[in-house]
Amino acid sequence: SNLPSHVIAFRPKFDGKWLKRIAENGSEVLQSEFRVEIEIRGDFILDCTGRQLDANNRGTETRSGNGTPGGTFVSTFLVK
Repeated sequence: SNLPSHVIAFRPKFDGKWLKRIAENGSEVLQSEFRVEIEIRGDFILDCTGRQLDANNRGTETRSGNGTPGGTFVSTFLVK
């Protein structure tokens, strides 16, 4: 196959060094809740047949996709 190797899973991980740098800078982020935003650009993610991921947001639905390839999915959540 001419397709590049592909990823079957992704799990973001933040190490303690990142959190320590925020604390050392006196950031107010750690003193209150803050919002994390994750953006997935379907145009850059190809399936095993070379098709773009259908990543369009669907309002408040938990699923993504609108039936067309590509698009952007954005998810946000609060951290206390």
